[in-house]
Amino acid sequence: MAVDISDLPAPPKGADISDLPAPPKEPGFGQKAMEFVEPTVEALGTAGGAVLGSALGPAGTVGGAGLGYGMSKEAMKIAREQLGYQKPRTGIQQVIEPVKEVLTGATYEAGGQALPSILGGIGKVGTSIGDLIKPGPSRAAKIAGEALGPNLQQARQVLKQAGDDLTASQALSVIDPKTGQAALTVPVAQALLKRAESRDANFFVKLFGEQEAKRYKTLENLAKGADATTARQAQGELKKQLDERLIPTLKTELEAANIAGKKLPKLRAEEARMGGAAEQKVEDVRRFQAAKGRAEGRQPLYAPSYMGGTRQPMQAPYRELPTQFQAYTYPAELAKRAEDVINQSADASLRFGEARNFAKAAADSLAAYNLKPLTASSVVNSIRGKLSDPSIAGNADLEKGLTRIAKDIKKWTDSNGVIDAFALDAIRKNSINSVARELFKDDVRAQKQFAGQVLESVKPVLIDAIEGAGGTGYRQYLEDYARGMQALNQTKLTARAQELYKQSPQQFVSLVEGNSPDEVERIFGPGNYNIAKELSANIQKQLGDIAGQVKSADIAKQQAAAGTSTLADILKTNLGFQLPGFVSPKTAMVKKISDDVLDRLENYTSKETMRKLTEAARSGKSLDKLLSELPEAEQQQILRVLTPGATAGGVIAGTQANTGGK
Repeated sequence: MAVDISDLPAPPKGADISDLPAPPKEPGFGQKAMEFVEPTVEALGTAGGAVLGSALGPAGTVGGAGLGYGMSKEAMKIAREQLGYQKPRTGIQQVIEPVKEVLTGATYEAGGQALPSILGGIGKVGTSIGDLIKPGPSRAAKIAGEALGPNLQQARQVLKQAGDDLTASQALSVIDPKTGQAALTVPVAQALLKRAESRDANFFVKLFGEQEAKRYKTLENLAKGADATTARQAQGELKKQLDERLIPTLKTELEAANIAGKKLPKLRAEEARMGGAAEQKVEDVRRFQAAKGRAEGRQPLYAPSYMGGTRQPMQAPYRELPTQFQAYTYPAELAKRAEDVINQSADASLRFGEARNFAKAAADSLAAYNLKPLTASSVVNSIRGKLSDPSIAGNADLEKGLTRIAKDIKKWTDSNGVIDAFALDAIRKNSINSVARELFKDDVRAQKQFAGQVLESVKPVLIDAIEGAGGTGYRQYLEDYARGMQALNQTKLTARAQELYKQSPQQFVSLVEGNSPDEVERIFGPGNYNIAKELSANIQKQLGDIAGQVKSADIAKQQAAAGTSTLADILKTNLGFQLPGFVSPKTAMVKKISDDVLDRLENYTSKETMRKLTEAARSGKSLDKLLSELPEAEQQQILRVLTPGATAGGVIAGTQANTGGK
């Protein structure tokens, strides 16, 4: 946003400034010398007259000071006339003006408002003339003090606390955080300061440019980009980083929730199969044990032998069955074979038993680790319970959404009554959005509101089911992801704020102050429209500071425009001489004084005064330093004079009361 320092109002149409005299020419050396000598002569004359008259008491002090002031003033006018710097007086002016100067000096002294630092020691015997002619406040300080008027003391407190990077105008246009409005109403001072800024364009253009660059940098840091394109690219990168960090966690939790559903049926089946096999082998042991006993009961008392060609006699009766080598009888062979089978079956029974026990232990360990099958029936029953909740009676859209979710859960349930955790997580997102699109067609906002309502209703049920099956970190994943998306949405909103600041600072202020809830809800989702809740305290402060600076600048412009007329009066009053025909009746009727009028007034004001005012405008502390030249008594006098309802008599009486009548 370009720096604009042409913030003073345009000259009003119809204003008549033709009766203003042309700016005076640069005074010569002699005239400059007179300007330097005249205040000193007046001071010495006033001080000397007051000292001489102090012997007569307070009245003599006042009269002597007035006489001394009038005599010195008259002497300087005569000198100016003789040097050709002032037109000679004629006629009655020669009599009236000297008397007027004496009365003016006496009135000033009685009111305690003229030359306070010079006459501070009058009436005290032994006070030196050096002490009586201490320099008083500069005309620049008086102009600045009168411009602040009744707000002088409060303004000085504000100026003392202002940062070094703020101009005096910016410091005086500070925003009250409680009301959001200007803490001070100082239109005349703002008009004075804005005029000073225009006289020192190099300094203020540079300063305002640096301030604007700082605001742009703050917005760039918040939006993660200097423009809309780079900000959007940054948002995409943030989303990618969020997914890379948390999606693996989601997969881990969903796989954990699936373990029992996938493993337990197999383990139970294996346990049953191995247990059956073990029982079968035990039965084989029993069966072959009996067979062995029968075979042993049919053997001869001794077995024949054909070893060495010699046949051994055997007890009778027996039935000898020949074999190839004639070493064993058939019953003996059956008994041995039965013994082998018995041993093998016993060993197999032990192995199958061990396998059965392993499968059982594995199945039991799933439960020990809180891994249970993710059964669909428990989830569907919970959703049906929601449908019977009286609080949703008559909400046909919500009923349709819950019914659709229950239907999709059944669809993805296997023959064992188990649903895959990945499918359930997808239903949480996709089924709800699908119903929302069907119900509300192209109304995206209504879709989001509906989806949020349904999700709020079923989300706890789905989370409990997945965590109960073993995905114990699923809830934490959702919370972490929500926080990540919140941070991403904050970046999106600050990018939008950056865009508004460039296009329309007023719309930027409206957004930051909470007057654009639709903008906030569009980014953060249905029901999330309060910018104070959606943004972190740090971001709110940074955006609030920029909004405050925009409002402060507008307030300074508005007040400056309103204070130009009174500023012209103050400048005219402080010139030290009258401008003939300065404001005609026609000019006095207009509500605003044009730039040309103020230009001519400033040209009549001394360069030193304008230099001091210009330098004072550079910072709050520099303006306060200028105002510090005003003695406390004079500050109080300014407050009384410029307070509505004050009168000259009241001012003089008040001053005499404060000084004890001296």
